[in-house]
Amino acid sequence: MQYRLMTKQVLCRHELICELSRRWPLVNQLLGKFGEDSISERIPWFFTLILSVTEQSEYNSCCIVLDKTHGTAVVTAILLALETLQRDAPSLKEDYAKTTLRVGQRVKVLPDDYVYEFKGYWGEEYPAFLKLGVLEDRKSVRTFPIADVLRLEPTEHMRPKGTLRSKFSDFQRSPLDSLLDLATCGNRSLFRNRVLLQMAKTRFLRIVDSIELSRNPESNYSRLHDLLPWGSVDQYGKLKPNDRYQVSGEPIVAVSKVPEDLALSCSQAPTGSKVVIVDDVAGLTRDLQAYDDITRCQKVVVLATPSDSDAISLLRDRDCQIWNMSPEQVLLGEESYPATLGRSLVGATLRSAHVRQQLQLQVTECNDSLLQSVDKKLIEAAQQLRTIGQPSEEAEDLVNLLYRFFLDCSECCFGVCDDSRAFFARVKMKFTDSIKWVDPIVGQPITEAIAQLTDCESRLCVASEKADALVNSLVDHRDDRWIIATRSSRTAQCLKVELDRLGVDVMVQPIDSLNSSYECGRIILLSWPGQRRFGRLTAQALSSNIQVFAYPFEKIWIEAYVRRLRKFENDNRPSTEELSSILGIEPRLVDSLVAKNLSFSDRDIEQDLPIFEIETRSLERQVKIPNLLIDTEDSRDAQVIYFYGNCYALLTEWAKLTRLSPLSGTNNATRTNIEYVSIALVEPGDFILFRASGDKEIVRLIAEDLIGVDEYQKTRSTAESWKRPLANLGTDVSKVQQELLRSGLRRTTTTIRGWLEDPSRIGPGNLSDLEHIARASQDGKLLNQMTTIRSAILNVRKAHIVAGNQLTSLVLTELGDKLDLLDSQPLFLDLEFGEVWIVNVQRIETSRQPYPSNQVNRLQWIDDTVL
Repeated sequence: MQYRLMTKQVLCRHELICELSRRWPLVNQLLGKFGEDSISERIPWFFTLILSVTEQSEYNSCCIVLDKTHGTAVVTAILLALETLQRDAPSLKEDYAKTTLRVGQRVKVLPDDYVYEFKGYWGEEYPAFLKLGVLEDRKSVRTFPIADVLRLEPTEHMRPKGTLRSKFSDFQRSPLDSLLDLATCGNRSLFRNRVLLQMAKTRFLRIVDSIELSRNPESNYSRLHDLLPWGSVDQYGKLKPNDRYQVSGEPIVAVSKVPEDLALSCSQAPTGSKVVIVDDVAGLTRDLQAYDDITRCQKVVVLATPSDSDAISLLRDRDCQIWNMSPEQVLLGEESYPATLGRSLVGATLRSAHVRQQLQLQVTECNDSLLQSVDKKLIEAAQQLRTIGQPSEEAEDLVNLLYRFFLDCSECCFGVCDDSRAFFARVKMKFTDSIKWVDPIVGQPITEAIAQLTDCESRLCVASEKADALVNSLVDHRDDRWIIATRSSRTAQCLKVELDRLGVDVMVQPIDSLNSSYECGRIILLSWPGQRRFGRLTAQALSSNIQVFAYPFEKIWIEAYVRRLRKFENDNRPSTEELSSILGIEPRLVDSLVAKNLSFSDRDIEQDLPIFEIETRSLERQVKIPNLLIDTEDSRDAQVIYFYGNCYALLTEWAKLTRLSPLSGTNNATRTNIEYVSIALVEPGDFILFRASGDKEIVRLIAEDLIGVDEYQKTRSTAESWKRPLANLGTDVSKVQQELLRSGLRRTTTTIRGWLEDPSRIGPGNLSDLEHIARASQDGKLLNQMTTIRSAILNVRKAHIVAGNQLTSLVLTELGDKLDLLDSQPLFLDLEFGEVWIVNVQRIETSRQPYPSNQVNRLQWIDDTVL
């Protein structure tokens, strides 16, 4: 009986794949190279499931949860656009001949691009021909066959001018024609838009430039960047083709990061004529009004990951259908695939599903009575805060910060590092300063927890039970490729030092720095990393074997996470009937994809510990109100820029950011460059480099290495000596402007404000301005040393140019084939001069606010979370 049931299920899945192949033929016909230096692979069948969702009207909005890569939404949007274009091609040709060409309009004849004036049709005299007029010659007209009307494309060009004797080349198929078996001759003016993609344009371009498609293995592969008629959506909702010379027609895929712009575009289009593919669910849910406006008139398909649970909940509250794709559904029709495909833009999702199927979470319980006692005191403080009607923010922040150090003590099982110790000292100082605002019933357990944590801090180089268990495991498996994954780079460095001291050779990396190149046999966690990091770790699919060394309190958190995950999967697993409606496929075929729900009740989910509630509220405040700072510190006006992956920066107006940018054109070997820009030029989707630690700019650090730290500092001090006389003119920009004007120097207030406030400014743009500054300030020393100062400024600038070139070379060499790994998560690089992070801009606050000077212009991570 079991064999017969299995055979029936196999047959149903075969029928299902045949049905999906009939609906979406290109998925079965095209081959792709999805990522730089990737090998040819076919398009996975799970894309046809996503595409099927776009056609159904039962739900106007559907959120599909899976381990997507940064290319999943792009591939989905492109496949849908290409399938739609192939399907609509006959009607597009008919409409084009009737509506697009206008009498008196300039047209070019493809593929030669000879330009003529369109003069209409001959009519009954020659019904199979139309008329082309020679420019600037009203009497000269030549005939052109109506059958080749698609070879005429509207243009604003005047050259090359066509003549009566111009010889037209034979009809030529464009790369897109060859791919889709069309006959457009490369005329993009007949296309109509059906697909909008919510994604940053720079990110979209980087992905598109790394994909190649082909009709069959014997054909040449075409880079998607060269054949895709794409465009963008402007702030008025208008579609803008990427080809600025395109006069008519629409991009088959239009991209915008801004939900409001997409909503405007959707409202201007006929109802039901668009499909909006959403890549950034968090960005979408920050503008729920735009989401509502879009779903009222167009179909929305959101692609999310399990870690987007908060945003998914918001969509569920708005009647969005949620479909958590099981590994079995992602692996539909996939019997086997080469391991090399696991790093491609589409293969990574298959690998992740395969690893999830086999994932084993092994918890090794350890004990530490002191840490267990600290946990009880912190829980007591959190519970007391829960009972208070309006708990003070100071008390909540203190408990949250103490948990951060507490987790450092747990993870750094050989003893905490100096950075953690300094952090704890500031927490204790903060507690002393704010004790008068803390309710005594909360203050007492906090006081006791601090005393116990002080004991933990003093336990240097004393092996704990967790440390012994770790070392024994590593010694017993010396030849296995294991990785210790940590909550932060701070604790990673601490563990590296201690393990090196013990002669244990094992890789230690922060979870946020891991990517697909770190595949291994086992991943070791020395502390529960929190829900977000653990979700990222499992989504990376680096290993199906994860071992956690956990104290009893951490084991409770792990069990709570597993219960939440089971409930999330259960709540978002559509039934056979629901999935049939979502896909528009008969229940008999869909049933083979649906796993039966587990028996589950709300009693299986324990009430959240109060620390989780405190943590959530505290984290919401931490960027707006920086922690551990005293009121007397200097402040600077800065904007908050948020990056994907739980990090942010407070950036001043004058900060110079190191940005990775794609080069224009596709003939460049790297297609990547490095440039230095202010925050005003940064957009969502940009990739920015930050040093992993320290507050010096990357270029300055390399320049110091090139000419020596002492020599650089001496030269730079000389170069900046003009700033003191300038400051002596006053702090009011308008007043300084007037003083300089009297000496004959006319400069804008913006320029002068930059001189006064920008700490990275080496010298004025025009070095002759130094003489006017010296005269206005009546500074004889500046006048006497003018030649020396000018020379110092030029030498520092020269050192920075050389350093910038070296940085470009180092980064691009280190990136190499890791360019594919640039996605929404931070990428960690270990360069010759130090460690850097490459982070992806998520959003930028428009307003500036005062922040402590020691917090600005550096990458910061949202405090380590318990969850």
